Amino acid sequence: MNIQPHEYKPIVMRYLNGEATHEEEAMIDAFIKQGEEQAALFNQWMEEWEANIFSTPAPAVDQAWQRLQNAIDHAEDEETSPAHTAATPSDSTPHIGRTVHMQWWHKAVAVAAIIVIIGCAAIWSFSGSTATQTYLCSAPAGSKTQVTLPDGSKVWLNGGSSLAYTNQFNNDNRRVELHGEAYFEVQKHQGKPFTVHTQGYDITVKGTKFNVSAYDNDPISTTTLMEGKVELSDGKQNLSLAPGDAVQLDKATGQLQRYATDGFADGWRSGRLMYPDITLEQFGRVLNRQYNVNVHLANRQCANMRISVMLQNNETIDEVASALTRITGHNITRNGDTLTIQ
Repeated sequence: MNIQPHEYKPIVMRYLNGEATHEEEAMIDAFIKQGEEQAALFNQWMEEWEANIFSTPAPAVDQAWQRLQNAIDHAEDEETSPAHTAATPSDSTPHIGRTVHMQWWHKAVAVAAIIVIIGCAAIWSFSGSTATQTYLCSAPAGSKTQVTLPDGSKVWLNGGSSLAYTNQFNNDNRRVELHGEAYFEVQKHQGKPFTVHTQGYDITVKGTKFNVSAYDNDPISTTTLMEGKVELSDGKQNLSLAPGDAVQLDKATGQLQRYATDGFADGWRSGRLMYPDITLEQFGRVLNRQYNVNVHLANRQCANMRISVMLQNNETIDEVASALTRITGHNITRNGDTLTIQ
């Protein structure tokens, strides 16, 4: 049967909604592989599906996500299991292994789902006759999400992070609330500051690029400025940052400390993580966010051990565990999504 290109659209929509049959999934796969024109059509239809999801009420979004998640899980089960080629690093830097991944369009759909559905959901609350709509954008552990705000500002969320803003967000009220880590590229609007509220302090921006790490369960929050100018205020102190500056907040003492940055604060966006001085317990939290693993310290005496780590080649969690074993001298094992340090 000869199917015209436009006849694939309803099949693609059924797939994106998690409703396609095995035969239809195979048809989509074959269609995309026909060439650039077909792949472009698939991308166009996926963008239309995303736009429709953004206008969908929150309960329906949750249902759509569940259907799509079921479809993705099924697709992963049918893919070839990941196979790794052993590689023995010659130094403390993890080496790259090789992995057989899902077909690229399955992966693209999964990413789209994270960005659109897990990434942003609408929550309604009412005060009198006025409806306030809060948009909550999040990146689950092991993933990253990019969000474009109504004023054109762009935000990249690291794993385990969330960003909230309301339907009152506009050029006169550019305020967001961050839990976790994010990199911001803020559009400049003359006389219209942009404010990031975190647990501990507010960051006021005129138009700039900066990184904020403010996870609720971390003892320290850090703001690093790449371009422009920002001002930090915790209600008691006000600090102005210049490019290359970073400020740490010790949540236990309330102390703010300024220091010169190494320029790699936003390396997590591209998979480059550099920690010249970090405790093993703190690094465990990094691994949880980057790889969605639970790190268990069976030996609490090693929690405060300080190490220097650099990840820059999209290393697998097994490669990271192997390197940590050599660096720390502790036995590190993995069972599913749990990493145990003994």
